[in-house]
Amino acid sequence: MRRTAAGAALLAAALVVTGAAPAPATPTDPAPLADDVDPADLIHDWGGTALTERGSWLRQGGGPAHPVDLLGAYNAAHDPDLGGDAGWTPTLRAGPPLPTPLVPLAVGAFAGAGRLPL
Repeated sequence: MRRTAAGAALLAAALVVTGAAPAPATPTDPAPLADDVDPADLIHDWGGTALTERGSWLRQGGGPAHPVDLLGAYNAAHDPDLGGDAGWTPTLRAGPPLPTPLVPLAVGAFAGAGRLPL
């Protein structure tokens, strides 16, 4: 199996960035990333060559959450660049990933034993 930069960052496909901040968070509005944290530093190079990242949203400081290209930010700040396709698709998914803003709602509704609508 080819090792990619994905590592723990594979979750970036449905990433809602949270961080230490004084503002309260709601299920559809994540806690903001601190102003002094560069979004380019949210991805770590684990020694691979590629990472699939799409659908990421970020709320930084007091601004609203907005779509963000974390891989583009990483590549602009670091060398060498990571490729944009890890080369595989998860096979154990029942459907396509949820749009990032809906993830907190789905987790709140279906997390816990016996709560999945199967």
